[in-house]
Amino acid sequence: MPFVFLRTNLPDEKLSKEFHLQLAAKVGEALGKSVEKVSLTIETNLRMTRGTSFDPLCELHICSIGLSTREQTVPLTKTMTEFLEEHTGIPRSKLIMSFMPILPHLVAINGHVVQ
Repeated sequence: MPFVFLRTNLPDEKLSKEFHLQLAAKVGEALGKSVEKVSLTIETNLRMTRGTSFDPLCELHICSIGLSTREQTVPLTKTMTEFLEEHTGIPRSKLIMSFMPILPHLVAINGHVVQ
């Protein structure tokens, strides 16, 4: 059950509901998980800088069970960079990502922890 957070200083109208669903599907595909398991939050219109620049940028944070090796994060980085660059117009130098593993017993849905 991946938790995905995209934070950006782009205005809300730049990222459609269609983009939201496409990003969820792309993350699910890249992680080998059903899109139905992906929980995605997108925050727009944020005051964000990289260094001293207010140019468009975004942070993508992915937290997922079993996501814990370089062999997983390297291709995930490539896939997400290409997707975000193409769909947001933000250059790769302004696409920042973090990946975090989470243990199954620390995730709950429907009133039960994940097995």
